[in-house]
Amino acid sequence: MFTVTGELGLRDAPREDPVLAVLQMAHDPASFRRRRVIVVRNLELTKAFTKGDTGKTHVSIDDIEHNPQWLELRGKLDWSKEKGFTAVETAARELLGRVHAFRQTGELLRVLPVSDDPEVAWVPIERAHDAFPDQRFGPLVAEQRALVDAFSRRDAAAFQAAQGALTARLHGYEFRVHPPDVYLDVERVYNRIRPFRSAALLCFLAASLFLIHRSAAPKPGVWWGAMGVLTLGVALHVAGCIIRTVVTGYAPVGSLYETIIWIGGVAALFALVFEATSRASAFGLAGALLGGVVLILADRLPLMTDATSRYVDPAMNPLVPVLRSYWLNIHVTCMLTSYAALGLACVLGLDHFVTWLRAGDDPAAKERLERLAGYNDRAIQVGFSLLTIGVLLGAVWANQSWGRYWGWDPKETWAFITWCVYAAYLHVRFMGWVKGPWIGVWNVAGFAAVIFTYIGVSFLLPGLHSYLEPS
Repeated sequence: MFTVTGELGLRDAPREDPVLAVLQMAHDPASFRRRRVIVVRNLELTKAFTKGDTGKTHVSIDDIEHNPQWLELRGKLDWSKEKGFTAVETAARELLGRVHAFRQTGELLRVLPVSDDPEVAWVPIERAHDAFPDQRFGPLVAEQRALVDAFSRRDAAAFQAAQGALTARLHGYEFRVHPPDVYLDVERVYNRIRPFRSAALLCFLAASLFLIHRSAAPKPGVWWGAMGVLTLGVALHVAGCIIRTVVTGYAPVGSLYETIIWIGGVAALFALVFEATSRASAFGLAGALLGGVVLILADRLPLMTDATSRYVDPAMNPLVPVLRSYWLNIHVTCMLTSYAALGLACVLGLDHFVTWLRAGDDPAAKERLERLAGYNDRAIQVGFSLLTIGVLLGAVWANQSWGRYWGWDPKETWAFITWCVYAAYLHVRFMGWVKGPWIGVWNVAGFAAVIFTYIGVSFLLPGLHSYLEPS
């Protein structure tokens, strides 16, 4: 669904169940011929399909096959070269990839394992005879056809009966690699409640309450309300992470989407813990705001530009082979947790900078500046400690994987640069050389190094650590 539409659902029917939509794409593609469900993110392509109406970002199969402007533009594209594509050429190639994915939706419903080896690809039931010429799955194929027929006729009772028979038949084969039913039930609940989206909304609500408590109504009831909402948001985030861990078998840090939600949720968790000990609203406001923004970005952010049309994919996919190590759960989680703490420190540093701008000669504001500087230092100390441990653990993993502790790979180099920035900051803060607005400036510069280490290196400086860039 996400590959075709660029979203978790359908633009023209947002309330339609995505699972039913995928089934309809697979078994009744003719009903989608005129529906604008295939996403287009390039401005020039959008104009070609919509006669200049750039508000429409999705096209139909009929548009692809019969739109004169698109056919003319497609005919002019140079498909022979292997690299150096323009933005339009890149977007056109990816658009055709989405069309192919739409037409191959039935092939994606692979529920029949062909081996007890989990690494061997599964096949759709319709191709059972290709994988097993002895016709051992003949009854399964017949029940699949009955299911498709009931779906095409929109016969709910017949579909339910066919689904029950098909499920029972699959269970009867006792495939060793089929996941337990409880895993499937948990994943269905996860897809329905969308815990990270709900957690983002709760973080924004908590940030609003912390801001009200800080500026307009400094009453215990408002603070407790903000803490309750933030706690609920963090609990939803933790539940979402646990579900993804149970379903995939690894900590939710194996893809770009998972690393983003990890940083956002851990930032909110840090804020909750720090706020509970300080009761100053500063940690709560900073962490809730940062957590909400990061979780929303994970849900809606394009990776690069409209030309590339690549979005953060929330799907639970298998890990690439090089990441299938227990070190993923140790090194990567440690690094990402340090990024969350340093991101929290950055927001606190910006809060300190804004407060400094408005302080003037107000003694109360100066006292608040001292407290904010202390909060900022506390967050950086936590983040720097985790960053140090993460870098050392990464060196151990590198030695096990590549036979050397350090190789000046771009990710390693920028992790070291980031470590030096924060080590220098802690040193000059201890010496008393950084005060006033320079606290905020240094925090922004340090977190910019974090962002480049985390995202920039993967896209701009390819190396051995470029796992985040999608294929």
